[in-house]
Amino acid sequence: MKKTIIVWSWGQDGTILTKFLKEKEYQVLWIEKNQISVDILDIEQVNKIIQEVSPNEIYYLAAYHHSSQEKMEENAVLFEKSYEVHVKWYFNFLEAIRRHHPISRIFYASSSLIFGNTTTQIQDETTLPSPNSFYGVTKLDGMYLGKIYRNQYDIFASAWILYNHESEYRSSKFVFMKVIQGVLDIKNWKSDKLILGNLSAEVDRGSAYDYVEAMRNILQTEKADDFIISSGETHTVQELVEIAFEYLGMDWEKYVVEEGGILQRKMGKLYWNHQKITKALGWKPKMKFKDIVVNTMKILQH
Repeated sequence: MKKTIIVWSWGQDGTILTKFLKEKEYQVLWIEKNQISVDILDIEQVNKIIQEVSPNEIYYLAAYHHSSQEKMEENAVLFEKSYEVHVKWYFNFLEAIRRHHPISRIFYASSSLIFGNTTTQIQDETTLPSPNSFYGVTKLDGMYLGKIYRNQYDIFASAWILYNHESEYRSSKFVFMKVIQGVLDIKNWKSDKLILGNLSAEVDRGSAYDYVEAMRNILQTEKADDFIISSGETHTVQELVEIAFEYLGMDWEKYVVEEGGILQRKMGKLYWNHQKITKALGWKPKMKFKDIVVNTMKILQH
């Protein structure tokens, strides 16, 4: 039985990944308050955990999130928290692996926001990073850190450059779930309008269930590498709105209000070329955009 540690398992990806790995008969341990109690800022505590568990795989999902519609924190606070979660904590795990269990394989969840200010219409793994947020900058730093340990110490450290992925576990502060929950609230007479920042914004959205499968596949390859994982399709926020309202038999134009002023940051068009991961792993996304929206609404209705 393989042993795995999931760092930051209570979010969307950790929840789905836990279920997926247990179905594969993994022994799953979580670093969080209700299971493994460890201060991952303390490298000696991380060393001890790696020594005691000797995990086959580690999924580093930790992320300091904020959406494009959330009020921004002070720059110093935002940068410090982002750097701590995306770089310093990750360093502790890489170093603990190097010292105590170098055969452990570690997966790092990066982000399409490393391309945040891109001028290219379609990105692939060779696209020059151009982050325009502290989140993107620090996620990129984490990826480079993994490459150092991969190249200098032969640690199996792979990164996933993650594009938007959705499920019923998605946080309500992100546009996908804001729309889904907003439409359901209107249907249930809890609200009379849905305020959004930019209906024409195009985003590459896929299924979190598909991407979790890709995560595990990445750690089964012979050689560590970095991969983009996404759907390869973009859809506007308006398309998301139309599908959600149509599913409930409602006219979206009666309820949706567009207010561009609520957006706190802007991004280039992030759209993925998936040839590398398809060639390496045979992986392709299974679920289409409309099905993701409708399936999520069905689950949340009950």
